[in-house]
Amino acid sequence: MLPNEVTDAIYLICDVLKNANFTDTSVENSRQDMLSRIQERSDDVFEATNDRLRESLYDGTPFALPQIGTSSTIKRLTSADLITYFRRYYRPDNITISVVGYIDPSAVVSTFAGNMSDFVRPRSHHTPPLVIPEPSNSSDPIIVKSYRRDVTAGLMMAGYLAPGVDSMDYPAMLVANALLGGMKTSLMFKNLREKKLYGYEVASTYTTQIGLSDITGYILYPVSAVGADGKTHVDQTPLVKAALLDQFRTMTQVLPTDEELERAKKFVIGSYLLAHERIEDRSYYLGYSELAMTQDGGWKFDDSYAQAINAVTESDVLHVSKKYFSGAPVISLLLPGDPNAGVVND
Repeated sequence: MLPNEVTDAIYLICDVLKNANFTDTSVENSRQDMLSRIQERSDDVFEATNDRLRESLYDGTPFALPQIGTSSTIKRLTSADLITYFRRYYRPDNITISVVGYIDPSAVVSTFAGNMSDFVRPRSHHTPPLVIPEPSNSSDPIIVKSYRRDVTAGLMMAGYLAPGVDSMDYPAMLVANALLGGMKTSLMFKNLREKKLYGYEVASTYTTQIGLSDITGYILYPVSAVGADGKTHVDQTPLVKAALLDQFRTMTQVLPTDEELERAKKFVIGSYLLAHERIEDRSYYLGYSELAMTQDGGWKFDDSYAQAINAVTESDVLHVSKKYFSGAPVISLLLPGDPNAGVVND
């Protein structure tokens, strides 16, 4: 929007926060849209496999549930349910407003203050703290298998619980993820794709969540390969599993070189800067930092991000790798086969 439209925009935002209503028609339209998105997610091989991994990895926490919700829950929500939720959590003391653009900051603050002066909503009941599961002491991974007739390759994900963004370990884990599988020169890419030629697609992801998170390595691979005799077909799944877990194990045993560490830091910082290209993204990261990065100065962390990443040492990477990758992971497998086999837990 243009700078001269800021006052009108602020009025609209404040009016919605104070007086939002949920008609039966609008709720039903949103319901159908969400049910469609849930179906699309279940059809997506990557998302569906990841949801099954999270269900086991985050067992006992709200993170075990699909982030988009479940069909049964969405179907039974009513307008009254949404209004109750909205009034309980959309309160002045729960709201962070982030504004970015060619504007006068003091004028924006005073305009918001004036529009929100009559916004009075009582505090809700105390929200219970998130229960953080203890790392598994088992040496055997939990394996969840599912089958689909419409896939021709295997998809394997190995997930470990990791620190949330509000943890002091967060910067070091960002760098560790880059070294593990986040960039094209990572361990997983070099060893699984370039050396062993196991995967069509190989990478690792670090989920940015408050309180609790995960690092998940994944590989899309041909399930069957021709053996050394040129005739026998070998099931590659056990080989791929061993090789994938070995990358995590290597992170707990070997310090990165100075060159590897610097490359990973530049990758992490560069990716963060690229994520700020659009003005709405800059506003999002400021607001998110204020909510999530309380131990690092709130919104100021968005400005000091590069400084936090550059402060990470080789020892920091080894420390967080040993701390979070030493237990047993959850492995989620999607394999070609009879879909009537369903989901099998090993």
